[in-house]
Amino acid sequence: MRFFTACLLAVAAALPARAIDYEKEVQPVLKEFCADCHNADKKKGDLDMTPMLAKPDFAADHDAWEKTADLLLNREMPPERKPQPADPARTKVVEWIEGQLQKLAASEPPNPGRVTIRRLNREEYRHTIRELLGVDYSPEDFPTDEVGYGFNNIGDVLSLSPMLMEKYLAAAEEIVRKAIVAEPAKPPKRKIRGDTFGPVNEWIRPLDNHALGLYREGEASAPADFIRSGEYKLRVRAYGELAGPDAPKLAVKLGGTQVAVFDVNTEKSKSFETRVKADAGRQSVTVAFLNNYHDTANKDPKLRGDRNVFIESVEIEGPFDGKPEPTVRMIEPWRWKLPENASKEQNAIGFSSSGEARAEWQFLVKDEYLIRLRAHGDRGGNELPKARLTLGGKEIALFEIKAKEGQEDVRDVRVSVEAGKQPITVEFTNDYYDPTKNEDRNLIVHAVEIVGPINNAAPDLPESHKRLITRMPAPGEEQKVAHEIIARFAKRAYRRSVSGEEVARLVKFVDLSLKNDGSFLEGVQAAVQAALCSPHFLYRWELDSAAVKPGEVRNLGDFEIASRLSYFLWSSMPDWELFDLAERGALLKDGNLEKQVARMLKDWRARALVENFGGQWLQLHNIYDIDPDPKKFPKFSYELREDMKRETLAFLNAIVNDDRSVLDLVDARFTFLNERLARHYGIDGVKGNDFRRVELAADSPRGGVLTMGSVLLATSQPTRTSPVIRGKWILEQILGTPPPPPPPNVPPLEAKHIDPNLPIKQRLELHRDSPDCAGCHAKIDPLGFALEHFDAIGAFRTMDGRNPVDASGELPNGTQFSNAADLKRIVKGDKFVHGLAEKMMIYGLGRGLERYDKKALTGVVAATKQADYRFSSLVLAIVKSDPFLKRKSPEARVAAN
Repeated sequence: MRFFTACLLAVAAALPARAIDYEKEVQPVLKEFCADCHNADKKKGDLDMTPMLAKPDFAADHDAWEKTADLLLNREMPPERKPQPADPARTKVVEWIEGQLQKLAASEPPNPGRVTIRRLNREEYRHTIRELLGVDYSPEDFPTDEVGYGFNNIGDVLSLSPMLMEKYLAAAEEIVRKAIVAEPAKPPKRKIRGDTFGPVNEWIRPLDNHALGLYREGEASAPADFIRSGEYKLRVRAYGELAGPDAPKLAVKLGGTQVAVFDVNTEKSKSFETRVKADAGRQSVTVAFLNNYHDTANKDPKLRGDRNVFIESVEIEGPFDGKPEPTVRMIEPWRWKLPENASKEQNAIGFSSSGEARAEWQFLVKDEYLIRLRAHGDRGGNELPKARLTLGGKEIALFEIKAKEGQEDVRDVRVSVEAGKQPITVEFTNDYYDPTKNEDRNLIVHAVEIVGPINNAAPDLPESHKRLITRMPAPGEEQKVAHEIIARFAKRAYRRSVSGEEVARLVKFVDLSLKNDGSFLEGVQAAVQAALCSPHFLYRWELDSAAVKPGEVRNLGDFEIASRLSYFLWSSMPDWELFDLAERGALLKDGNLEKQVARMLKDWRARALVENFGGQWLQLHNIYDIDPDPKKFPKFSYELREDMKRETLAFLNAIVNDDRSVLDLVDARFTFLNERLARHYGIDGVKGNDFRRVELAADSPRGGVLTMGSVLLATSQPTRTSPVIRGKWILEQILGTPPPPPPPNVPPLEAKHIDPNLPIKQRLELHRDSPDCAGCHAKIDPLGFALEHFDAIGAFRTMDGRNPVDASGELPNGTQFSNAADLKRIVKGDKFVHGLAEKMMIYGLGRGLERYDKKALTGVVAATKQADYRFSSLVLAIVKSDPFLKRKSPEARVAAN
């Protein structure tokens, strides 16, 4: 559905209010300049204006009249080679059409529209499971979601196939087993693969099957963590080559002390087991071959041969003390407060010079913990990078990091910690940089993990289990406790209030489990699994009650608005704060809606808006459909492609987090680069693989999404640029004015036998010799020409082969430009904001916009402009609009239960 451009609205608003005589001032102009092509015989553009001109009916022909005014205003019609109406006559026609459309809009009753009931798409499903249960589940094998209006969250196209239903059933089973522990915790097991033992030499060496071969007497060791003092099982899986009178003898040592000797009297893999007592801490596990034998010349065949032993693995099980294995929790990236010299990308913290990152961690109980550091470094000078850990203001460790890029050092320290919140820091202590030697010492921290509590005797339960199972029932209380647990869960899973009947249906799964000798927790697992397969979870419901009349407009309830808001900004269900406001009916009171929008945009979960809306709006997925010709673009790589995507997402994230003007999306004086992408762009002074914010020079051709590598790559061909694809992309994604589809059977540029050495502009001029193509290409191509200074992989250039780049052009309305900078100045305005607002409303509502949404869209653009185009003002204006807060009941509908 096309809307008036912001330019059209601005012109119409400025025109004087006076009566225009249709028969004398409008009809003659349209007949003279339009009817010759748009009649029943020619019907150019599939439009016959004869009945429209004879008796204008704006309700029946709304879209055709709107498009007519748009084309006239932008001087796209009549075509350039045809006679043109005088400017006063053109203005009168546009004014009259706009006036009639405004009268029609004023006469129609308010209509906020309605959204087709829609299921969660893959991203929404993943985020919802994480928010609801605390389980990370990746539905990668789900069928790909269909796309409508450019987005994959549109209700009209989100169907539910039998295959997807099977995936939901399997996913629900897997998720509940992760979320709820229905069996007692078993002693933990860790396996050391044979080929990781060392040191190795000519006679003790790793094999292709990952085993360790011992061909002479000797030993090899590997480190192992024993989390607590206690009894352990050491289970060695081994086999031998038998020779001589005895079986191969294999000794096992722990911390240098021999704990067992086995006769490996088998040439097939077999397990050999012993129990040992081990002290807590890291100790070496050693395997030793004790009785080598080699006699290939013995006359006795039974004594002839070569005796060897092979270690497949050593498994450590335990301790058998009834205590759970300590949990391993990574300090989430958002918790770290970084110094200026550090950056955070993909969960890693990169220190480019000495500095300290700070975080806080809640230790639930007083106990021992391991504080574990995962890191690598860039070595410069004569020292390894050093990382200092402090806890509660006291130094607990100073590690030297040996691992290089592509590797990882894992270092830990055992500490006793009081219960409560404790500050923790990781510091890079020995920065070094010598540009004359091109030596730079840096520290990259992959993660800081908290392992523990080590000695806690509480059940080994994940947070998801604790969140769901608030208490276990005493004998006879199973029904009561099951009702408590499931009622609380179902309310959040269904994202609304639930009836007693709905809860009772789920509680029956607990009854069934107990009747069939199952456990209470197994019954809860089954109930949760059933809820996760329910349409009330899988779909976002906005059904009208029986009291709502067909065709009636109603306000959405607080739960419905909370879901719309959370899935708009987070691609997930409402969190506890939103849920609490909805439950109290307070979401729309006391400015709470405004406060929630501000809070949610600052939350880390708003990254989903950047990735899911921003990524689809800019069509970043297309970068994976383009494989640049390696002969023409030898410097292109997979890593560079990923860098381009990361730049765009980091830039969009800054627009959201810093609440910048949405006009910065078109032309900003900053971006985010690492060394590889900066070098590709020709920008100096950026070192290392980590992304950081980079201020752009005043004369830089970069700035905004139009000149980002991701967009330029996605709108190119594998061997060359494509002004047509780029121009069409600008019209569709940036201006919100998509051109009509091309006529059928139009051959590609390469198929028309045009000299490939001609400048691209001349080749396209020869290509569009068809009158059917010329009109649209006059609108599309100039926009694409403006980006010709950027090649197919986004690198800046002044020559295209042997031809100088000509990035100049002229729009149909006569506006001229010389390059991308000129184009950005032309695009940067209300017309862009109108197109962006339309895209975001479609994404936020989950449906396409109709003509009755025009008033709301115009209001969104006006509110955004009044607030200096701040990103939050655009979001808030959409959230406060009638289409977002209200719903029109269908004429024929099914009432909610």
